[in-house]
Amino acid sequence: MPDGPRPPDVQFDDAAAAEAISELSAARRLLGETETARSTATTTAGAEFHGAYAQDFVDGTAGL
Repeated sequence: MPDGPRPPDVQFDDAAAAEAISELSAARRLLGETETARSTATTTAGAEFHGAYAQDFVDGTAGL
């Protein structure tokens, strides 16, 4: 335990936390709603993408 008086408590901003939770929940919903479209686009792009970075794209999107 450190010597000296205890520092003051940090004030928790409940409103900011609630807003962050709301925004993150909206982002989670949007990602869920667009998962099929993004997966299809990734598969199509992987099949049609040619050039120097085509394999990097395929490797980078594996598992999406």
